[in-house]
Amino acid sequence: MIASVRTVLVLALLALVAALVSIGDRPAAAADFTVNSTADAVDATPGDGVCAAAGGACTLRAAVQQANALAGPDTITLPAGAYTLTIPGTGEDAAATGDLDIIDSLTLHGAGAETAVIDGGGIDRVLDVDPDNTGNISVGIAGVTVRNGKGGIRSYGTLTLEDSTLSGNAGAEHGGGLYAVCPASPMTVTVTGVTATDNQTTGDGGGIAVGSANCLLTLTDITASGNTAGGSGGGVFYSVVSNETGALTNVTASNNSAGAGGGGVYPATVSDKGGTLSNITASGNTAGGSGGGIYHGSVSDKATLSGLTADGNSAGADGGGIYIAARAWGGEATNLAASGNAAGADGGGIYQSCRSCREA
Repeated sequence: MIASVRTVLVLALLALVAALVSIGDRPAAAADFTVNSTADAVDATPGDGVCAAAGGACTLRAAVQQANALAGPDTITLPAGAYTLTIPGTGEDAAATGDLDIIDSLTLHGAGAETAVIDGGGIDRVLDVDPDNTGNISVGIAGVTVRNGKGGIRSYGTLTLEDSTLSGNAGAEHGGGLYAVCPASPMTVTVTGVTATDNQTTGDGGGIAVGSANCLLTLTDITASGNTAGGSGGGVFYSVVSNETGALTNVTASNNSAGAGGGGVYPATVSDKGGTLSNITASGNTAGGSGGGIYHGSVSDKATLSGLTADGNSAGADGGGIYIAARAWGGEATNLAASGNAAGADGGGIYQSCRSCREA
């Protein structure tokens, strides 16, 4: 009888241990944080699951630090307000100083681009997604304005940016408002309903620069105005490389400037899959090189171009409105229109340069 009781107790104990181990093996539940202070202060104890700076308030920086420290995709809700970064310091990736480093999967929901403003204060970049360049995290950002940074958003992770504004950011090497690349394959960058205004870069993409060898790109409903690039793509620089593909749709680029090609938009494709470029309007843009409004450059291209309109743009070289360059064109171009454009060399409206063109 005693042996039987012992056996029952042992079995019960083993079952309890197994249950505890099972619970311990489960991934941590996603955490939700709601910011309630516009101050810029670090979290008192990152990783304890409580968003609280020294005074008890949940700041945006504290919420990011908690989300970084906790496993799993977390969510930050950002109410209306101006959240200005004021803690100086660069070169660290823990969101303790300077920009807000995001090192784990996260969704950031703002109250709307008109009211929820993240201001870099000119001390650093504003948001740095996956600064360690791992390619292992996924981040969604929606309903915010990102402004006044030395670069707006830099991303090395899977990124979805929606219904947001990038404004007055300057100093980034590429992508004054947004710079997104993909270190691993395949990764996606999706940008929808975004406005980029008055951003600057010394490189490519004054407003937005996206793309690399591993990116599946989708950019839809983009407005770029008043941006400046020292390189190509004053408003938007978009690059599809290798065997990946992408879509650039419903883009309006006005009064942007580029030191090289593509004063308004510079879509470059070096891909056997190509992609689609449709409903792109460029007006009042300037380029030091070719393509005052739109510069489409490719190596081996199967892209489909449709509904490209250029009005009142100027180029220092060829293609005042639209410049199409391809070593081997295998795609299609339909419904292109250009008026009131000027070029320093050939093709005041539309200029096509192609070594081996099948159809254009």
